[in-house]
Amino acid sequence: MAPAPTLPAEAQHPTPAGAVAFVRYYVDLYNNAFTSFDTQYLRAVSDSRCTFCASVMKNVGDVESKGRRVEGGALVVQAAVASPGEATDGLIVAARIDQEAGRTVDSSGNVATVIAAQANMAMDTAVRWDGRWVFLDAHLKNSR
Repeated sequence: MAPAPTLPAEAQHPTPAGAVAFVRYYVDLYNNAFTSFDTQYLRAVSDSRCTFCASVMKNVGDVESKGRRVEGGALVVQAAVASPGEATDGLIVAARIDQEAGRTVDSSGNVATVIAAQANMAMDTAVRWDGRWVFLDAHLKNSR
């Protein structure tokens, strides 16, 4: 099992740059959850009302409960920018995301699903500083 990503120093500040660093960290946690089946780190930084977060955690649980593993399919942040504003009021971080090709494999080694590579997806996220960054929600729009 891969160790959980470490929160970067820049993501520990209530600034637009800190918000961007936090969203990049969240994407790292997302990728880690699908390979480790450990969602505790995502849960720790997610708002309890985050529908995107709940969907991710459900999907991770579904893959694990079916006895499958994920190979590849990682999300990669290519660029991100935060809106100006007060971090305690919340900021929007707009990101361009690529997804690597991947697949889910069952316990017998058979490919269960194929994850197509996608480039230039739009991911709009909402985050808020509450003594630390909290991931409020996101919308990921496929490039197709």
